[in-house]
Amino acid sequence: MPADQTPPRAEESTLLMPVVAAGLALAYLGLALGAPAVLLALVVPAVPATCALAPGLSARRRRLVLGIAVWLGAGLAGAWWLRGEVTAGLLWVLGVLFLLPLPALPWLYARTFGERP
Repeated sequence: MPADQTPPRAEESTLLMPVVAAGLALAYLGLALGAPAVLLALVVPAVPATCALAPGLSARRRRLVLGIAVWLGAGLAGAWWLRGEVTAGLLWVLGVLFLLPLPALPWLYARTFGERP
């Protein structure tokens, strides 16, 4: 950093976080009410793209993020496809998005925190 520039103060950068979070929450609400199909189309790429921004993500973990994107896409696409049938749509969401990943959660937790000293 050049000598004539001062680094941003911590108060300035932490003040920006709630403003950005509130803006994103309002944008989400607006899309959910005004254009739910657009929101559904944006959620699937947004989740893995956000995870992929993590610094130092290995190729193996990038594949895991891609797998999460495929799982989320399948779950949301099935929910959208079955949106007219309330019971079938609810069972799809519960089965694919909640029950299907349950057996993998303890394994992922152990793999994530088992590598730390």
